[in-house]
Amino acid sequence: MLKKITTLTAACLLVGSLSAAKNKNVATAPVSAAEGFQKGALFLGGAVGLGSGLGYLGGYTLMANAEYAVTNDIGIGGSIGYWGYSSSQNYNGCPGYSCGGSSYTVTYSYSIIPIVVSGAWHFHIGNPKWDLAAGVSAGYYIVNASTSVSNSAYANAGFSSASASGIAIGIFGQARYFLNDRIALHGRLGYGITFLEVGVDFKI
Repeated sequence: MLKKITTLTAACLLVGSLSAAKNKNVATAPVSAAEGFQKGALFLGGAVGLGSGLGYLGGYTLMANAEYAVTNDIGIGGSIGYWGYSSSQNYNGCPGYSCGGSSYTVTYSYSIIPIVVSGAWHFHIGNPKWDLAAGVSAGYYIVNASTSVSNSAYANAGFSSASASGIAIGIFGQARYFLNDRIALHGRLGYGITFLEVGVDFKI
């Protein structure tokens, strides 16, 4: 998966570079006021993500995002969110314990709170409705895992909870489509907080 997304990001960089080289006016002239991404612009938004870049394919992520245009081409941003996922497994008895052989269900719950900073290079393709970018991210992820057992007789059967935290990095391709001067649909594909993210951004 990481290899595929690395290839995709490289392709985005190549397409953006070729587009800029082909259109000399875009490459050499100042960015028009009509362009969605330009120096000084601030974007705030929310999004829903699918999956998790930490290896869990299920669940969903709720994200709050921000990005500031440092130059006409470079943006720096930050995100904070919540990812949650749970699954259940049915068991019959527990060999090695005096549980009476009755059935029970164990529910496994996982959560991640990501706090992330990112940097992105934006490509000006000559269409003010589109803002395409590719970037990298680094974040501090707070991870928790817990279990619950439906039958109290199995509470000491070896099931436990855990928590962990650490730094994770990612790469992504990003696109905004402006519905008007202030509102844009937002999409992101990459390896990091989520595999796929969709939402709405507001230009301040």
